[in-house]
Amino acid sequence: MRTVFSFVLFVLIFLSGFRLLVAQDGHFGEGTEPGEEKTITVNDVDYTFCWCPAGEFTMGCPDSELGDFFNSGTQHQVRLTRGFWILESEVTQEMWESVMGTTIEEQRDKEYQDAPLSGTGGHYPMYYVDWKESAAFCRRLSEISGEDLRLPTEAEWEYACRADTAGPYAGTGNLDEMGWYGNNSDSTAHEVKGKEPNAWGLYDMHGNVGEWCSDRYDGKKDGSDEVDPEGSSDGANRVIRGGGWSAISIFCHSAFRLQDDPSDRNGFTGFRPVLVPAIDESSVTNGGSSGSGVTSPEPLPEKIAAGTEPGEKRTITVNGLDFTFRWCPPGEFTMGSPETEEGHDPCENCHSVQLSSGFWMLETEVTQKMWECITEDPDLDRRTSGKWGRGDRFPMYVVNWDECQEFCRQFSERSGQQAELPTEAQWEYACRAGSDGSYAGTGILDDMGWYGENSEDTAHEVKEKEPNAWGLYDMHGNVWEWCSDWFEGDYYNHSPLNDPEGPEDGLHRVIRGGDWKHVARFCRSAFRFDYDQSWRYPWLGFRFILVPGGATTEPDDE
Repeated sequence: MRTVFSFVLFVLIFLSGFRLLVAQDGHFGEGTEPGEEKTITVNDVDYTFCWCPAGEFTMGCPDSELGDFFNSGTQHQVRLTRGFWILESEVTQEMWESVMGTTIEEQRDKEYQDAPLSGTGGHYPMYYVDWKESAAFCRRLSEISGEDLRLPTEAEWEYACRADTAGPYAGTGNLDEMGWYGNNSDSTAHEVKGKEPNAWGLYDMHGNVGEWCSDRYDGKKDGSDEVDPEGSSDGANRVIRGGGWSAISIFCHSAFRLQDDPSDRNGFTGFRPVLVPAIDESSVTNGGSSGSGVTSPEPLPEKIAAGTEPGEKRTITVNGLDFTFRWCPPGEFTMGSPETEEGHDPCENCHSVQLSSGFWMLETEVTQKMWECITEDPDLDRRTSGKWGRGDRFPMYVVNWDECQEFCRQFSERSGQQAELPTEAQWEYACRAGSDGSYAGTGILDDMGWYGENSEDTAHEVKEKEPNAWGLYDMHGNVWEWCSDWFEGDYYNHSPLNDPEGPEDGLHRVIRGGDWKHVARFCRSAFRFDYDQSWRYPWLGFRFILVPGGATTEPDDE
């Protein structure tokens, strides 16, 4: 019997278990007065937002202002055509844990194991979060609350910070009264709302922790006037605003611009989100912009329809890249392996499974090009390596379960489809494609996939081996593939006949298919393995499925 991992690790809280209370009827509309407050309650945690009306302001600072370093920006006029709600404080550790499920200590340990913390407690600002994690928080809170949250643009941030002021510091104009910085912080962050708010009711815009903005950093502004600026279209680093508890005073100026690698986590950078008010559709025309500058979004395509034949092909183009799927019809199959199969494991006992609904499965593992197309991951080059295979057609690897779920969510949002990780039963059903032996397709592993004996110790481009009977490539080997299920060794002894989805909870998630590094038996159709959902390895990737929902149409030409 194979050894099951015995690490006891923190199990992340997932969104399906959250209770949502919304402290107002319907979605947030626009406010009426600057600084007007509205509150939503998510999982017993209050989020209070303050209204920032549409308007025009002078962004940047004059040359005479102390601290007009190269990154403070030439003064220029900015017009924001839409108002927005912004969180009255930095995101707190209580807020973060209630949405993302990780503690400040766990976030710290991702970067610096056991390093000192800069203040802990529910009302302290969250830090040790990188740009991508901050953006993911906004997306998840959007999903829970039904509102539209995101990181602020740099222009929105400075507009909210100033709150109709023009000097270095808003509110009283005295930094010691407005924020925590190097001269008064005692070298630590402090609980939010411990200093004075600005005129629009916003706390800690100066100091405490720096705050990620959505923009890429583009150097010093050239002084040109702007309307609704969103930053540069390229650039490696992201903008940070507001200074922090360790910063000198000039870093806390309303205009001061900082930048950092979006993958960096540290003890002095956090964030606060903005909430975009619901659009009054009566003020928007189909032909373009309304008086407020809002344009109607392009309609999303209809949901993909069910297929008619096993292996039928459909291609969806997202962000200019083709994603090809193969139809896996509803059906019944024998899951697991007989005791006589070479490499059989006791957790694979044979049992019948009925899948009542068909699904479309991506014909290859998610490639590095697909990953980049959907996630715009700034860390792609760091994650992948020429040592294990780097290029558009190589499978994506070094991705954990949560990141794969986030990819599916973003693909769904961009495509209008319902993308999911497959259940373990769906994965094995698609892998077998009507076969019942150790390996599908030709039945010979060397024909079907890359594993330890033929891979030359590296991943390979997808679709270099034979497909199975339903047109799916690399179901055996190349990289392991995450499934949606929790792992349980004896689950087959009590799993339901119809549409099994795995146990309700567990320590590890199921991975399937074997990989380029390990032995042949791991690549069998029935082989089950499990990893902690936070783990990333160069032999671990994924593929996803689409749930059909539209009217039946003709298949794509082969």
